[in-house]
Amino acid sequence: MVSADPQASVAVASWWGQIVPNALFSPVFFGLKNLRAAEVVAWALFTAASLAAFTAWQVDLEAGGLMTVYTVWTLFAAGLATSVRRKNPA
Repeated sequence: MVSADPQASVAVASWWGQIVPNALFSPVFFGLKNLRAAEVVAWALFTAASLAAFTAWQVDLEAGGLMTVYTVWTLFAAGLATSVRRKNPA
């Protein structure tokens, strides 16, 4: 997406940045069953989603609100991944 608004471009780039850990989590956790790597990916996803939410708020309140809900979900998922890893030591 090309935008004349630099903040919108940053928001879109940060959204794409959270897609990478989002796409990696399920194959690492469920496919490879690598709990430590999945935990790292989950926390990376939370960090990237937080940045995406912050930048979205700068451009559009509705987009920022939706990304905030998603960020809270990723926090829950990261905490759950940590809990699963701790309860299943290798």
